[in-house]
Amino acid sequence: MAAERSAPDPLTTPPKAQADPLVTGGRGSDGETFEIRLEGEVDLSRRNELRAVAVAFVSDGSKHARVDLSGVTFMDSSGLGFLLRLRRISQARGGRVVLTPPQGAVLLLFRTVLLDRIFEIEEADA
Repeated sequence: MAAERSAPDPLTTPPKAQADPLVTGGRGSDGETFEIRLEGEVDLSRRNELRAVAVAFVSDGSKHARVDLSGVTFMDSSGLGFLLRLRRISQARGGRVVLTPPQGAVLLLFRTVLLDRIFEIEEADA
């Protein structure tokens, strides 16, 4: 008689580690811009990482933020809220937030919720 395999219990099995890290490079070469790179899925499961990056931006004291969204495959309201928080902090310092062009579904999301009208988005390389 073959041994029966039971499915892992979702209540006691730890969640898988996020495969795509969220990376921030810190202050850019101009000394006034905090550079952030987001990759993979930016959703509620990344809230602690997003919060840590926002705190680092506040602590750094940079006037501007530059966010590379080129590697983001999905973004929910948590990611949008993070970007709006960066914008609010930067505006209070007389700065701005510049985004690299998001791709695919993320670009469609930006257009749908009109964030392409309030954020400065760099031109895509031709």
